Amino acid sequence: MEICFYINGKRHCFYIPIYVYPIKIVKGPGPVNYQWLVADASLVASVNEAIKNIEDGGVRSALQSGINNAVQAMQKRAGEGVTINMGQAGATSA
Repeated sequence: MEICFYINGKRHCFYIPIYVYPIKIVKGPGPVNYQWLVADASLVASVNEAIKNIEDGGVRSALQSGINNAVQAMQKRAGEGVTINMGQAGATSA
């Protein structure tokens, strides 16, 4: 992403860094119809967590809406027998 400003008639542009995790998740064991589920979920969950750091409420809301749509699409593709819960990362149940 690039953001440009005009200051005193001169254009000043700044390239915004992209943060990605240097993780490569290999194809998982299933579900058979969506073998990249874990890789996709890893990225969606990471963006979901990063949303907390967005200052502008309108941007935060729009991004959260996109994440919700992504989770719904993943759930639909994963099918029955798979549950996707965007709860707290690292949470465990007894």
